[in-house]
Amino acid sequence: MRSCRVYFSVLFSLAALALTACGSRSALPSRSIAVELTEFTITPNTYSAHTDEPLAFVVMNKGVLDHNLTILNSSGKELAQVEVKSGQAASFDFLPSAPGALQIICSLDGHYKAGMSAQLMVIDLPPVAQAQLGQ
Repeated sequence: MRSCRVYFSVLFSLAALALTACGSRSALPSRSIAVELTEFTITPNTYSAHTDEPLAFVVMNKGVLDHNLTILNSSGKELAQVEVKSGQAASFDFLPSAPGALQIICSLDGHYKAGMSAQLMVIDLPPVAQAQLGQ
């Protein structure tokens, strides 16, 4: 009876380990993207990424006003947002799930209209490149 419990315990542990190893997409290291906010710009104003590429946005507010960084899809739906006080930094992880142009803005009243916008172009990797990256 005891050997049966040990056997099942080992079998369960191996199954859990195998399932953990199968989650390869989330195990990819994040690429860091530095963003600077000021009145009234987002620098740089263009970014690029691949579908399912883990990104770590590091946002520095070098302006005198509070700002935020908001990522919107093509229909205007908010995908991510972080608030950043004047002189402070904030970070967040983002995983673009589909190809296309995403808009990056400061959604605080009047900031977008004053020019606080940028673009994140997300492209699909060809299957050969996906295989080389282990995706």
